[in-house]
Amino acid sequence: MNHASKPASVCPVCRCDRATQYHQDQTVRLVRCASCGLKYQNPMPTLEALSALYASQEYYDGQYFPAQFAERKAMFAHRLAVLEPLTGGPGRVLEVGCGRGQFLEAALERGWKACGQEFAEETVEVLRGTVPAAELAHGVFPEECPFPDSSFDLVHLNHVLEHFFEPMEALSRVWGLLKPGGVLYCEVPRQSNLQNTLSNMLGRKDFAVHYMLEHLCYFEAASMTRALEGSGFAPLSIRIEGMGDPHRFVRGVHYTSPWTHLMALVVGGLKLQGPLGGGNLVAVARKKEAPR
Repeated sequence: MNHASKPASVCPVCRCDRATQYHQDQTVRLVRCASCGLKYQNPMPTLEALSALYASQEYYDGQYFPAQFAERKAMFAHRLAVLEPLTGGPGRVLEVGCGRGQFLEAALERGWKACGQEFAEETVEVLRGTVPAAELAHGVFPEECPFPDSSFDLVHLNHVLEHFFEPMEALSRVWGLLKPGGVLYCEVPRQSNLQNTLSNMLGRKDFAVHYMLEHLCYFEAASMTRALEGSGFAPLSIRIEGMGDPHRFVRGVHYTSPWTHLMALVVGGLKLQGPLGGGNLVAVARKKEAPR
């Protein structure tokens, strides 16, 4: 895998070499694939720049708020309850990108054997103190994943896939880690120029997700389907959820201004996530055939 900052000559999902510019600001330049519609950074940032970002205490402090921990844990417990009928009950689960460990805590309490992998060793040390019962590893996924093949009933990617230079390599490794018939839960952020415009009209730029340096790819249903099927998965559901849906923090501190808080409630209540382009894209898929 080449992590140098240079023009991305092909789409990371379908390898198409045709793309048009979608967005540019002082932080990122995004193009949109002419074939699958994936939006991706071109040029990509360097691994060194991302490593420095992920290793900083400010990054995690800015992403995870202690006031949300109990609510996040309840959200993950609800998610596992929905997924367990697909996996045959609690089994062995791997979370790639563990944050502050609320998913691992919820999984352990529901009877799962929980494992996690994080990029930064400093984050793993924090997790060892908060979830000592979980089996933890650090390193670059998928190259440095130490867990054996066919050893998990469920793999959980919560706002992680968009961080990979090569998402297809990551999905192929997940395919290998899952037992036959195992389940993948993959959630990624969604963003649109219309969403940004509405936020800016209200004088703030904190509505949901921004185009951030660490978000290398932005998926929609078509590109997510292409990625999953090309990695040997059978999609069970691909849906939009987020603003206003249960367990999504619309009454918490995730939205930091009254205007964007109100927009989240209205958009969610009226189910306008699709046309606005906001919320999250959630995919659940089952391991099927060998990766192509």
